[in-house]
Amino acid sequence: MVNEQIQKRAAQDVLAFMCDRCDIYNTTNVTKENHSTFKQFEMVQRDVPCRLSFSYVSRSYATTTADQVRQTLKLFLPPQIVVKPGSRIVVHRQGRDYECSGSGTPAVYPTHQMVKLQRTGGWN
Repeated sequence: MVNEQIQKRAAQDVLAFMCDRCDIYNTTNVTKENHSTFKQFEMVQRDVPCRLSFSYVSRSYATTTADQVRQTLKLFLPPQIVVKPGSRIVVHRQGRDYECSGSGTPAVYPTHQMVKLQRTGGWN
C-alpha cells in the first residue's frame, strides 16, 4: 500500500504541471413559461487547473489526395473535480480558448484524472 504522504506529494507534483485553466459546463433542463422544457449548458466549475494534451494520428491511403490527420485531445485534471460524460469544457491556454465537447468517462487515478475530448468550434 502506498504511503499517504507519498501519494499526497505526488498529487502536488502532478498539479504543478497543470498550467492551463478550464471551465466545465453540464446540461440542465430549463422550463419555459409555456411549460415546455429544453436543455441548456450551465457552468458548474470555473478556473479549474488542468493540462491539455494534443496528439495526432496520420492515416495514409493509396489515393491522390492528402493524408488525413486526426487530432485527439486529453485533459488532465485534479481527481476531486467532477466531470460528467458529455460535458462541454473550455480550456484557457496562453491567451487562447479551446472549446471542447463530448467528454468521455474520466479515468480517475489517485493523483489526477484524464478525460478524452473532441474539438468543437472555436480556437480563439
